[in-house]
Amino acid sequence: MRPLPLSRLCACGACDLLLPRPEPAVGEIATCPRCGHRLYKPKPDSPNRVLALVLTGLMLYPMAIFLPLMTLDNLGMSESASVFDSCLALWRNHYPDVAVVVLATAVVFPLVKLLLLAAIVLPLGLDAPRPSTARLLRLHLHLEEWGMDEIYFLGILVTVVKITSMAHIEYDIGFWAFLGLTLLSIASIQALDREWCWQQLRSHHLLPPPAGETLAVPGRGALVSGVLRCLDCGLLAACTEDDADRHAPRRCRRCGAALHPRKPASLERTWALLVTAVILALPANLLPIMRVDRLGSSERSTIMDGIVYFFKAGDYTVGIVIFVASMLVPLFKIFGMVIVLLTIGARQAASQRQKTIMFHFIEFIGRWSLLDIFVIALLQALVHFGSLTSIQADTASRYFAGVVVTTMLAAKTLDVRLLWDRPRLRRGRPRDVCAPVGT
Repeated sequence: MRPLPLSRLCACGACDLLLPRPEPAVGEIATCPRCGHRLYKPKPDSPNRVLALVLTGLMLYPMAIFLPLMTLDNLGMSESASVFDSCLALWRNHYPDVAVVVLATAVVFPLVKLLLLAAIVLPLGLDAPRPSTARLLRLHLHLEEWGMDEIYFLGILVTVVKITSMAHIEYDIGFWAFLGLTLLSIASIQALDREWCWQQLRSHHLLPPPAGETLAVPGRGALVSGVLRCLDCGLLAACTEDDADRHAPRRCRRCGAALHPRKPASLERTWALLVTAVILALPANLLPIMRVDRLGSSERSTIMDGIVYFFKAGDYTVGIVIFVASMLVPLFKIFGMVIVLLTIGARQAASQRQKTIMFHFIEFIGRWSLLDIFVIALLQALVHFGSLTSIQADTASRYFAGVVVTTMLAAKTLDVRLLWDRPRLRRGRPRDVCAPVGT
């Protein structure tokens, strides 16, 4: 295969394979032929669709977050709570760390994502992009998975099932507003065409030109071909001798991210985070995560006790959802990451492909484990009927939140391209690994 300029090439973000830049038609998806990772899916009329969805979401946001979701009536007493109230309830119950996690993932980051999308697509839709748009795109990429309004809404549904037998429920405007916000947020992410956004910046000459035209052969690994791929925006750059310096890396000329041959200290950081997650997982599963005070007596329950409660009540669907999100997913994440780490170096293509798919699945499901924390936060805010009945978070909640956060960070620090690297690249010094094209 003849060499092509880097402007006509792309590199797979999962296996680092150099490929001719795909141009799929609308409705088609370009995938990597080696690992199956999705490269690009064009989305028609992306800026107008995203802008309409985002502006509607911003209008719903204050009602969704600050108005009551539902009202409980129990023996003449009533309680209502909003999403923001669930954060305050954790804070007042002396769990500020868990409150910060819920506040960030259910309140702050969903708003930041919408604002970033508006700031990105509005100038692009008006055909007047600004230089700051590239950095906003990069920031949105990093924050996208930390906004968890859809998981919080699933937590609302689980809460409804749990308290149906305890009190009469009336759905307030905040519930419907939050449902709308969740759907709009999901739709806006699905409608965003990042590749189109990057191309718009290039067409308006907002990106610095490359130092010179570099040629590389498709079908080989990018790094062994002397090419670096930006982890954030995917732009290719020719290796230089300066790229061996991990302490003073070059910056991507498109998004400003640091350019490294591979994520610095990827294996060491991932192992450290996984060991931390394992240590936190023990008290998270053994200690009580919730306390129910009823008529002067207290009953503490672990995660497994809550799952058993739903099965005994006949709510098998909810019990299975909680079991999968709170028990299976954290364990699968930890053991799956350990398998990937221990088997880096296996050269069977089928095995590498399967582990790459498993890693991306771990990345996708990791955030859903916060479901249990959201349920507890909302129950604590809603079920507060004095000495009759009240629900509060307990010790394990902070450990469980720590497990979710550390496993998500572990997935972010692991460079999955190491699965496909030759042993020489993994063991080599940076100066040996990142040689300029043609050396």
